Amino acid sequence: MRGHEPAPTGEVVGVEAQGVRLEGEGLIGWDKVRRVSGPLEAQAARFAQLADLAWRARARLERGDLVSAEPLLEDLATRVGSEVGPTSRLVFAGLVRCRLGRGAVIAAAPAYLSWHQASGGDARYAGEASWAVTSPTEVGLIDAGTLLAPGLPPMWVGSPALQSLARQEWPKTGVGILYEQAARYEAGLAAILPRRVTSHRSDAERAGYDLVYAVVASRIGDEMERAAAREELVREIDQQPEWARAWRWAALGRSLLRESDDEQRWRGVAELLRVPAEVERVVPYVTGLAMGEAASALRELGDGMGAAQIAGEIVERFPGHPVLDWQGVRGIQRPAPAGSAKEGSS
Repeated sequence: MRGHEPAPTGEVVGVEAQGVRLEGEGLIGWDKVRRVSGPLEAQAARFAQLADLAWRARARLERGDLVSAEPLLEDLATRVGSEVGPTSRLVFAGLVRCRLGRGAVIAAAPAYLSWHQASGGDARYAGEASWAVTSPTEVGLIDAGTLLAPGLPPMWVGSPALQSLARQEWPKTGVGILYEQAARYEAGLAAILPRRVTSHRSDAERAGYDLVYAVVASRIGDEMERAAAREELVREIDQQPEWARAWRWAALGRSLLRESDDEQRWRGVAELLRVPAEVERVVPYVTGLAMGEAASALRELGDGMGAAQIAGEIVERFPGHPVLDWQGVRGIQRPAPAGSAKEGSS
Protein backbone atom coordinates (compact mmCIF):
# COMPACT_ATOMS: atom_id res chain seq x y z
CA MET A 1 0.00 0.00 0.00
CA ARG A 2 1.07 3.61 -0.56
CA GLY A 3 1.97 5.89 2.31
CA HIS A 4 1.65 4.49 5.79
CA GLU A 5 -1.58 2.58 5.30
CA PRO A 6 -1.50 -1.04 6.50
CA ALA A 7 -1.73 -3.76 3.89
CA PRO A 8 -5.23 -5.26 3.64
CA THR A 9 -5.71 -8.83 4.78
CA GLY A 10 -8.31 -9.88 2.21
CA GLU A 11 -7.44 -12.02 -0.79
CA VAL A 12 -7.10 -10.24 -4.14
CA VAL A 13 -9.88 -11.56 -6.37
CA GLY A 14 -9.69 -9.10 -9.26
CA VAL A 15 -8.04 -6.04 -10.76
CA GLU A 16 -9.72 -3.45 -12.96
CA ALA A 17 -9.50 0.19 -14.01
CA GLN A 18 -11.02 1.35 -10.71
CA GLY A 19 -8.58 -0.57 -8.51
CA VAL A 20 -7.95 -3.86 -6.76
CA ARG A 21 -10.89 -5.95 -5.62
CA LEU A 22 -10.48 -7.78 -2.33
CA GLU A 23 -12.63 -10.60 -1.07
CA GLY A 24 -15.07 -9.19 1.45
CA GLU A 25 -13.58 -5.68 1.31
CA GLY A 26 -14.64 -4.24 -2.04
CA LEU A 27 -12.43 -2.08 -4.25
CA ILE A 28 -9.27 -0.24 -3.24
CA GLY A 29 -8.43 2.69 -5.53
CA TRP A 30 -5.20 2.65 -7.51
CA ASP A 31 -3.95 5.74 -5.68
CA LYS A 32 -3.45 3.53 -2.59
CA VAL A 33 -1.95 0.45 -4.27
CA ARG A 34 1.82 0.14 -4.63
CA ARG A 35 1.89 -3.37 -6.10
CA VAL A 36 -0.09 -6.59 -6.30
CA SER A 37 1.55 -9.93 -5.54
CA GLY A 38 0.27 -13.38 -6.33
CA PRO A 39 -1.65 -14.89 -9.25
CA LEU A 40 -2.98 -11.54 -10.48
CA GLU A 41 0.38 -9.75 -10.43
CA ALA A 42 0.80 -9.80 -14.22
CA GLN A 43 -2.74 -8.56 -14.78
CA ALA A 44 -2.23 -5.75 -12.27
CA ALA A 45 0.97 -4.68 -14.04
CA ARG A 46 -1.19 -3.34 -16.89
CA PHE A 47 -2.44 -0.68 -14.48
CA ALA A 48 0.96 0.27 -13.05
CA GLN A 49 1.16 3.61 -14.89
CA LEU A 50 -2.41 4.49 -13.92
CA ALA A 51 -1.66 3.63 -10.28
CA ASP A 52 1.46 5.79 -10.29
CA LEU A 53 -0.41 8.75 -11.80
CA ALA A 54 -3.24 8.40 -9.29
CA TRP A 55 -0.85 8.25 -6.34
CA ARG A 56 1.13 11.28 -7.56
CA ALA A 57 -2.10 13.25 -8.11
CA ARG A 58 -3.37 12.42 -4.63
CA ALA A 59 -0.03 13.34 -3.05
CA ARG A 60 -0.17 16.76 -4.71
CA LEU A 61 -3.76 17.29 -3.62
CA GLU A 62 -2.89 16.41 -0.03
CA ARG A 63 -0.11 18.97 0.10
CA GLY A 64 -2.26 21.62 -1.59
CA ASP A 65 -0.32 21.74 -4.86
CA LEU A 66 -3.38 22.12 -7.05
CA VAL A 67 -1.49 23.56 -10.02
CA SER A 68 0.62 20.41 -10.37
CA ALA A 69 -2.23 18.05 -9.53
CA GLU A 70 -4.67 19.26 -12.17
CA PRO A 71 -2.84 18.06 -15.33
CA LEU A 72 -2.33 14.63 -13.77
CA LEU A 73 -6.03 14.45 -12.95
CA GLU A 74 -6.96 15.57 -16.47
CA ASP A 75 -4.87 12.69 -17.83
CA LEU A 76 -6.47 10.24 -15.42
CA ALA A 77 -9.97 11.40 -16.32
CA THR A 78 -9.47 10.26 -19.92
CA ARG A 79 -8.29 6.85 -18.68
CA VAL A 80 -10.91 5.95 -16.08
CA GLY A 81 -14.04 7.90 -17.06
CA SER A 82 -16.91 8.38 -14.63
CA GLU A 83 -17.80 4.76 -13.95
CA VAL A 84 -18.63 3.92 -10.34
CA GLY A 85 -15.47 3.34 -8.33
CA PRO A 86 -12.81 4.81 -6.04
CA THR A 87 -10.30 5.93 -8.66
CA SER A 88 -12.90 7.91 -10.61
CA ARG A 89 -14.13 9.46 -7.37
CA LEU A 90 -10.60 10.62 -6.53
CA VAL A 91 -10.03 11.98 -10.03
CA PHE A 92 -13.21 14.01 -10.33
CA ALA A 93 -13.29 15.25 -6.73
CA GLY A 94 -9.71 16.37 -7.32
CA LEU A 95 -10.65 18.18 -10.51
CA VAL A 96 -13.50 19.95 -8.73
CA ARG A 97 -11.07 21.10 -6.03
CA CYS A 98 -8.47 22.26 -8.55
CA ARG A 99 -10.91 24.17 -10.72
CA LEU A 100 -12.65 25.83 -7.81
CA GLY A 101 -9.22 26.69 -6.44
CA ARG A 102 -8.45 28.78 -9.52
CA GLY A 103 -11.94 30.23 -9.76
CA ALA A 104 -13.04 28.17 -12.77
CA VAL A 105 -16.57 27.59 -11.48
CA ILE A 106 -18.03 26.84 -14.90
CA ALA A 107 -15.38 24.24 -15.73
CA ALA A 108 -15.81 22.62 -12.31
CA ALA A 109 -19.47 21.71 -12.95
CA PRO A 110 -18.84 18.81 -15.40
CA ALA A 111 -16.19 17.39 -13.07
CA TYR A 112 -18.66 17.47 -10.19
CA LEU A 113 -21.32 15.71 -12.27
CA SER A 114 -18.80 13.01 -13.18
CA TRP A 115 -18.01 12.58 -9.48
CA HIS A 116 -21.75 12.29 -8.83
CA GLN A 117 -21.95 9.43 -11.34
CA ALA A 118 -18.87 7.74 -9.90
CA SER A 119 -20.28 7.89 -6.37
CA GLY A 120 -23.06 5.49 -7.24
CA GLY A 121 -25.36 7.66 -5.12
CA ASP A 122 -23.63 6.47 -1.93
CA ALA A 123 -23.38 9.15 0.76
CA ARG A 124 -20.48 7.32 2.43
CA TYR A 125 -18.16 8.66 -0.25
CA ALA A 126 -18.94 12.34 0.30
CA GLY A 127 -16.23 12.70 2.93
CA GLU A 128 -13.45 10.88 1.08
CA ALA A 129 -11.85 14.10 -0.13
CA SER A 130 -10.58 15.20 3.29
CA TRP A 131 -7.68 16.95 1.53
CA ALA A 132 -10.23 19.41 0.03
CA VAL A 133 -10.97 21.09 3.39
CA THR A 134 -8.33 23.60 4.42
CA SER A 135 -9.89 24.93 7.63
CA PRO A 136 -12.24 23.61 10.33
CA THR A 137 -14.94 26.12 9.36
CA GLU A 138 -14.84 25.43 5.63
CA VAL A 139 -17.78 23.71 3.96
CA GLY A 140 -16.82 20.28 2.61
CA LEU A 141 -16.35 19.73 -1.10
CA ILE A 142 -19.35 17.36 -1.19
CA ASP A 143 -22.29 17.43 1.23
CA ALA A 144 -23.12 13.96 2.58
CA GLY A 145 -26.80 14.75 3.07
CA THR A 146 -27.41 15.63 -0.58
CA LEU A 147 -24.34 14.54 -2.60
CA LEU A 148 -24.22 18.13 -3.88
CA ALA A 149 -21.18 20.39 -4.11
CA PRO A 150 -22.06 23.47 -2.00
CA GLY A 151 -19.77 25.69 -4.06
CA LEU A 152 -21.31 24.61 -7.37
CA PRO A 153 -25.01 25.46 -7.58
CA PRO A 154 -26.76 25.31 -10.97
CA MET A 155 -26.61 29.11 -11.10
CA TRP A 156 -24.52 31.17 -13.48
CA VAL A 157 -24.58 34.44 -15.38
CA GLY A 158 -24.15 34.60 -19.13
CA SER A 159 -20.59 34.50 -20.48
CA PRO A 160 -18.70 33.09 -23.49
CA ALA A 161 -17.34 30.31 -21.26
CA LEU A 162 -20.86 29.33 -20.22
CA GLN A 163 -22.08 29.36 -23.82
CA SER A 164 -19.26 27.00 -24.77
CA LEU A 165 -20.00 24.67 -21.87
CA ALA A 166 -23.75 24.70 -22.48
CA ARG A 167 -23.25 23.37 -26.01
CA GLN A 168 -21.18 20.40 -24.84
CA GLU A 169 -22.40 16.91 -24.00
CA TRP A 170 -23.57 16.57 -20.38
CA PRO A 171 -24.10 13.43 -18.28
CA LYS A 172 -27.61 12.14 -18.93
CA THR A 173 -28.40 11.66 -15.26
CA GLY A 174 -31.17 13.32 -13.28
CA VAL A 175 -28.95 16.00 -11.77
CA GLY A 176 -26.83 16.25 -14.94
CA ILE A 177 -29.83 17.09 -17.12
CA LEU A 178 -30.96 19.79 -14.68
CA TYR A 179 -27.51 21.40 -14.66
CA GLU A 180 -27.42 21.23 -18.45
CA GLN A 181 -30.77 22.97 -18.87
CA ALA A 182 -29.87 25.63 -16.31
CA ALA A 183 -26.64 26.34 -18.21
CA ARG A 184 -28.45 26.48 -21.54
CA TYR A 185 -30.99 28.95 -20.18
CA GLU A 186 -28.36 31.32 -18.80
CA ALA A 187 -26.37 31.04 -22.04
CA GLY A 188 -29.40 32.17 -24.04
CA LEU A 189 -29.99 28.77 -25.66
CA ALA A 190 -33.22 26.79 -25.85
CA ALA A 191 -33.89 25.14 -22.48
CA ILE A 192 -36.70 23.02 -21.09
CA LEU A 193 -37.56 21.95 -17.57
CA PRO A 194 -37.36 18.13 -17.62
CA ARG A 195 -39.93 15.87 -16.07
CA ARG A 196 -39.15 15.33 -12.40
CA VAL A 197 -37.27 12.11 -11.60
CA THR A 198 -38.72 10.10 -8.71
CA SER A 199 -36.42 7.05 -8.62
CA HIS A 200 -33.06 7.52 -6.92
CA ARG A 201 -30.18 5.36 -5.68
CA SER A 202 -30.25 6.72 -2.12
CA ASP A 203 -32.03 9.14 0.19
CA ALA A 204 -29.10 11.55 -0.13
CA GLU A 205 -29.33 11.52 -3.91
CA ARG A 206 -33.08 12.15 -3.69
CA ALA A 207 -32.59 15.12 -1.34
CA GLY A 208 -29.96 16.62 -3.62
CA TYR A 209 -32.01 16.11 -6.75
CA ASP A 210 -35.08 17.69 -5.17
CA LEU A 211 -33.11 20.80 -4.19
CA VAL A 212 -31.53 21.14 -7.63
CA TYR A 213 -34.91 20.64 -9.30
CA ALA A 214 -36.48 23.40 -7.21
CA VAL A 215 -33.57 25.77 -7.93
CA VAL A 216 -33.71 25.14 -11.68
CA ALA A 217 -37.51 25.13 -11.93
CA SER A 218 -37.69 28.44 -10.08
CA ARG A 219 -35.57 29.98 -12.82
CA ILE A 220 -36.40 28.28 -16.13
CA GLY A 221 -39.95 27.03 -15.55
CA ASP A 222 -43.11 28.74 -16.70
CA GLU A 223 -44.94 31.15 -14.40
CA MET A 224 -46.79 28.42 -12.50
CA GLU A 225 -43.73 26.17 -12.27
CA ARG A 226 -41.64 29.05 -10.94
CA ALA A 227 -44.22 29.88 -8.28
CA ALA A 228 -44.47 26.24 -7.18
CA ALA A 229 -40.69 25.93 -7.02
CA ARG A 230 -40.43 29.05 -4.87
CA GLU A 231 -42.89 27.54 -2.41
CA GLU A 232 -40.69 24.44 -2.27
CA LEU A 233 -37.55 26.51 -1.70
CA VAL A 234 -39.12 28.40 1.20
CA ARG A 235 -40.35 25.24 2.89
CA GLU A 236 -38.26 24.38 5.98
CA ILE A 237 -35.56 26.82 4.90
CA ASP A 238 -34.63 27.61 8.50
CA GLN A 239 -33.76 23.94 9.13
CA GLN A 240 -31.24 23.82 6.27
CA PRO A 241 -27.45 24.06 6.61
CA GLU A 242 -26.02 27.48 5.84
CA TRP A 243 -24.84 26.62 2.33
CA ALA A 244 -28.30 25.28 1.41
CA ARG A 245 -29.96 28.42 2.77
CA ALA A 246 -27.63 30.45 0.56
CA TRP A 247 -28.68 28.39 -2.46
CA ARG A 248 -32.36 28.83 -1.61
CA TRP A 249 -32.20 32.58 -1.01
CA ALA A 250 -30.22 33.13 -4.20
CA ALA A 251 -32.62 30.95 -6.19
CA LEU A 252 -35.67 32.72 -4.73
CA GLY A 253 -34.23 36.10 -5.61
CA ARG A 254 -33.22 35.15 -9.13
CA SER A 255 -36.64 33.61 -9.71
CA LEU A 256 -38.51 36.72 -8.53
CA LEU A 257 -36.38 38.88 -10.83
CA ARG A 258 -37.95 37.04 -13.76
CA GLU A 259 -41.40 38.32 -12.88
CA SER A 260 -42.84 41.41 -14.57
CA ASP A 261 -44.24 43.04 -11.43
CA ASP A 262 -41.83 45.54 -9.86
CA GLU A 263 -42.97 44.66 -6.35
CA GLN A 264 -41.93 41.05 -6.89
CA ARG A 265 -38.61 42.18 -8.35
CA TRP A 266 -37.94 44.30 -5.26
CA ARG A 267 -38.71 41.22 -3.17
CA GLY A 268 -36.19 39.37 -5.32
CA VAL A 269 -33.50 41.91 -4.49
CA ALA A 270 -34.28 41.51 -0.79
CA GLU A 271 -33.94 37.72 -1.00
CA LEU A 272 -30.63 38.01 -2.86
CA LEU A 273 -29.20 40.38 -0.27
CA ARG A 274 -29.98 37.93 2.53
CA VAL A 275 -27.06 35.84 1.27
CA PRO A 276 -24.29 38.41 2.01
CA ALA A 277 -26.14 39.59 5.12
CA GLU A 278 -26.45 36.16 6.76
CA VAL A 279 -24.02 33.65 5.22
CA GLU A 280 -21.46 35.77 3.37
CA ARG A 281 -18.38 33.53 3.58
CA VAL A 282 -19.98 30.09 3.63
CA VAL A 283 -20.17 29.82 -0.17
CA PRO A 284 -18.39 32.86 -1.63
CA TYR A 285 -19.38 32.08 -5.21
CA VAL A 286 -23.08 32.12 -4.34
CA THR A 287 -22.66 35.32 -2.31
CA GLY A 288 -20.93 37.17 -5.14
CA LEU A 289 -23.48 35.93 -7.65
CA ALA A 290 -26.38 37.05 -5.45
CA MET A 291 -24.82 40.48 -4.98
CA GLY A 292 -24.22 40.85 -8.71
CA GLU A 293 -27.79 39.93 -9.58
CA ALA A 294 -29.06 42.35 -6.91
CA ALA A 295 -26.90 45.19 -8.24
CA SER A 296 -28.06 44.63 -11.81
CA ALA A 297 -31.70 44.53 -10.71
CA LEU A 298 -31.36 47.71 -8.65
CA ARG A 299 -30.03 49.57 -11.66
CA GLU A 300 -33.00 48.36 -13.74
CA LEU A 301 -35.38 49.39 -10.94
CA GLY A 302 -33.93 52.91 -10.92
CA ASP A 303 -31.68 52.74 -7.85
CA GLY A 304 -28.36 53.56 -9.49
CA MET A 305 -26.64 54.53 -6.24
CA GLY A 306 -27.63 51.26 -4.58
CA ALA A 307 -26.43 49.32 -7.61
CA ALA A 308 -23.08 51.12 -7.58
CA GLN A 309 -22.59 50.53 -3.87
CA ILE A 310 -23.17 46.78 -4.16
CA ALA A 311 -20.98 46.51 -7.26
CA GLY A 312 -18.19 48.23 -5.36
CA GLU A 313 -18.63 45.84 -2.44
CA ILE A 314 -18.25 42.85 -4.77
CA VAL A 315 -14.92 44.24 -5.97
CA GLU A 316 -13.75 44.70 -2.38
CA ARG A 317 -15.01 41.40 -0.95
CA PHE A 318 -14.70 39.06 -3.93
CA PRO A 319 -12.10 40.38 -6.38
CA GLY A 320 -11.92 38.12 -9.41
CA HIS A 321 -15.48 36.83 -9.01
CA PRO A 322 -16.88 35.89 -12.46
CA VAL A 323 -19.97 38.06 -11.90
CA LEU A 324 -17.74 41.13 -12.27
CA ASP A 325 -17.29 40.27 -15.96
CA TRP A 326 -21.03 39.88 -16.52
CA GLN A 327 -22.59 42.69 -18.55
CA GLY A 328 -25.26 43.14 -15.87
CA VAL A 329 -22.56 44.32 -13.44
CA ARG A 330 -19.85 45.54 -15.79
CA GLY A 331 -21.98 48.46 -16.97
CA ILE A 332 -22.66 49.80 -13.48
CA GLN A 333 -20.79 53.01 -12.72
CA ARG A 334 -18.98 52.25 -9.48
CA PRO A 335 -18.02 54.93 -6.96
CA ALA A 336 -14.44 56.15 -7.22
CA PRO A 337 -12.09 54.94 -4.45
CA ALA A 338 -11.45 57.40 -1.62
CA GLY A 339 -8.59 59.76 -2.34
CA SER A 340 -8.75 59.25 -6.10
CA ALA A 341 -9.81 62.84 -6.94
CA LYS A 342 -7.56 64.58 -9.43
CA GLU A 343 -4.84 66.77 -8.01
CA GLY A 344 -5.84 70.41 -7.84
CA SER A 345 -9.58 69.80 -7.79
CA SER A 346 -11.61 71.69 -5.21
